[in-house]
Amino acid sequence: VSSAIEKYEYCPKKDPGSLGTIDRWMFGRMNQLISEFTHSMESFEFHRAMRAMQDFFWHDFCDNYLEYVKHRIYGEQGREDAQFVLYYVLSNSIRLMAPITPHICEELNSQVFKSGTSIHLDCWPKALEADEGAINEMVQFNRIIADIRQQKARNKLPQNAGLEKVRLSLPEKLSEELVAELKEISKVKEVEMIQGEFSVSA
Repeated sequence: VSSAIEKYEYCPKKDPGSLGTIDRWMFGRMNQLISEFTHSMESFEFHRAMRAMQDFFWHDFCDNYLEYVKHRIYGEQGREDAQFVLYYVLSNSIRLMAPITPHICEELNSQVFKSGTSIHLDCWPKALEADEGAINEMVQFNRIIADIRQQKARNKLPQNAGLEKVRLSLPEKLSEELVAELKEISKVKEVEMIQGEFSVSA
């Protein structure tokens, strides 16, 4: 995978295998989207291509990933990994969308990515390997974050409000890496975790 990345013109050189779980999840989801979007376009099922893009971009990317990496983008630790994934997702997304929204994609390619050539002369994105393990692991993590957000909203707390403790009952325990990420993302001081049926108490 790393050799394929190095040859890919629109992606900074980095081995995706060195990324953390959240970054490998988003990198993998982007590659799943490339594969699904390409298949739908080749089958002339444009509505399916657009539905896949909308589900990925608004939910996985905007609702979740951008919120997850805020603290890293504005900090020091892990910033480079987040920047790599952000670049990869955004540059590939506008290339997928170029046949559908040609003018805005051309403008983004020129102004944001400073490309000296038209986006419509670029190669079509190619799907790289997706880390299925990271993608599966993040299903539970995303559900935990969603529950904490809902509980803050019900209690009329801003999403950046700090929490003293969150109690988790989970079928599969979170890794230490994801526990640390949970604390940063949801502003939690302490996480108590037991094995059992899924529940979150914030």
